[in-house]
Amino acid sequence: MINRLQEMLNQKGVSQRTLARRVQLESPYVNRIIKENLDVRISTALKIAKALKTKIERIWSEGNRDEKTIA
Repeated sequence: MINRLQEMLNQKGVSQRTLARRVQLESPYVNRIIKENLDVRISTALKIAKALKTKIERIWSEGNRDEKTIA
């Protein structure tokens, strides 16, 4: 699973701490989701996507982290 959460946070200008507050998670947990590519419950993923006003598929997608996207 490819995790683009940090990329999305950067695009939206939202800090990890702000996201954590919005979705009622601990900041270290949000950091672990990003740094360790943790699997999250679908309910948590949906909360994060909603807080960032985006689709869940824009944050998480299937595939290999090393794959290159063809533009």
